[in-house]
Amino acid sequence: MADYETVIVKTIGLTLSRLLWRHRGRLRVTGLLETTLDLNPGLSGEMKLAVGTEIKIPYIEDDISSITDEPIQIFS
Repeated sequence: MADYETVIVKTIGLTLSRLLWRHRGRLRVTGLLETTLDLNPGLSGEMKLAVGTEIKIPYIEDDISSITDEPIQIFS
């Protein structure tokens, strides 16, 4: 089994950053963009992807150790 899924770009003007946001959700996953760029030489996080391009998106465990349910104080 591969450590990534292959996604085919179907939208005009889509960037890699937006593609990752759509496929991995709104949670910030440390190292996702960098690992995706390593799997796809020649890509940039801000360049627009051509329709039909195959992109390998890695499966990365989200680090939930930094998520907390404790309230924070915004105003003193």
